[in-house]
Amino acid sequence: MKNCHLAAIIMIGSLTFPLIAEETAPKKTISIVYEEGKTPDALFHKAFEYFKKLTETGELKSAEFGTAKIFGKVIDIQTATDSSTAAKYEKDVAAISVRNAIETTNVPYSARFTILATNLFFGDKSLGYVINPYRGCYQHDFLAKGIEKKGFKIVDTSENPDITMTVGIDTCMSEEEFKEYVQKNTALKIKNDNTAASSQQRGPSFGDDLMRSGSSAQLGTPTGGNNVGVAVAGVGLALNMVNWLTTKSPQERDVIRYHAKFEGKDKKTLDFYPIVITTKTHKAGDTISSGSYLEAENLLYTSLLTWDTEDKTLIEKIPPALLEKDILKMTELLVNGKK
Repeated sequence: MKNCHLAAIIMIGSLTFPLIAEETAPKKTISIVYEEGKTPDALFHKAFEYFKKLTETGELKSAEFGTAKIFGKVIDIQTATDSSTAAKYEKDVAAISVRNAIETTNVPYSARFTILATNLFFGDKSLGYVINPYRGCYQHDFLAKGIEKKGFKIVDTSENPDITMTVGIDTCMSEEEFKEYVQKNTALKIKNDNTAASSQQRGPSFGDDLMRSGSSAQLGTPTGGNNVGVAVAGVGLALNMVNWLTTKSPQERDVIRYHAKFEGKDKKTLDFYPIVITTKTHKAGDTISSGSYLEAENLLYTSLLTWDTEDKTLIEKIPPALLEKDILKMTELLVNGKK
């Protein structure tokens, strides 16, 4: 389906608040906790282990975490040769080797890495550095600033905050990587679904309206507020889910899913898995876009605002797909039209 809009999927909540003098209404305090092993740095450390192993087999001379560059934390590597052509080839081979190693672990994290030459024109051509692709899926400073702009004060967990938000990257892949991951793990089901689609022309269980950009169900609130309410938007892909999963795209989007938990005083805990397929695209085969976190984290603090005002209503109405821990089972829910 041409020109379909892949919008951020599952957008929850949109609230506005009256302006209140800060001295008469103290800000609610919130603490942001990172789920162990699911930050960009933690994921990059795992990738580092694979690059380090290449030094043991002789594919690389060295691999160490480098000094800060404009790309943040990087892995400094050195190839066996200083020839410009040979060194570039060896860097590409190293990236492919690590990609293959990560893909064998069958985890929903990107295995694509960009390696740039440290000095393209002068100096040692064997030197290069690997950029952390996972930085595109989460950026703490952006999230923190967004939450502060919404009227919260960020504090440490030791300060007895009103709200504690725990967040971790659950899925961080390019569009094609995600499709390959799903097809690899649910190949039989997709094949069967495609067979059914061929015979029925239009399989109703596929949810043709499932991922319709902009569709939403506005839910009333107990107080009947004007702009204060809970909105559970349709999943933002205006196309058949199975077709999307089995079609290659010349311009890729990125798939980002968080595991998030909101806990607060006199609040019902929300433990869920918000997910976006970004509207921003990049060339097929490239790594995760550096700004993909913008859409994912916007979704997080928008969800937080809704939960803070209407926690019980939101939890009651939240789609089952957002509560599913397993990314493959979540995809199956979407394929079968169970948002």
